[in-house]
Amino acid sequence: MLKTSATNRSAYSIWQIKNYKYLQIKIIAESAYNHQGNFEYLKQLALESKKANADYFTVQMMNVNEFCTKEYSKYQLYKDTEFTETQ
Repeated sequence: MLKTSATNRSAYSIWQIKNYKYLQIKIIAESAYNHQGNFEYLKQLALESKKANADYFTVQMMNVNEFCTKEYSKYQLYKDTEFTETQ
């Protein structure tokens, strides 16, 4: 059993105060492929996550031709959700 003293508890409390910014929980909104290749919808998802107070918004983007070959079973799925460089 771990024994704690008032000094140890006090030192921990001081550590918590000094490092409070590291102890905060962050919310990440992950869109993954939910945008279905629609850039306007992706922007809408990002704005909605901001309204919901998400701290971060992530999206999966890839260059499909560098990621897989046309023979790959999911090639067309990835190609349909790919964005252009200008987007």
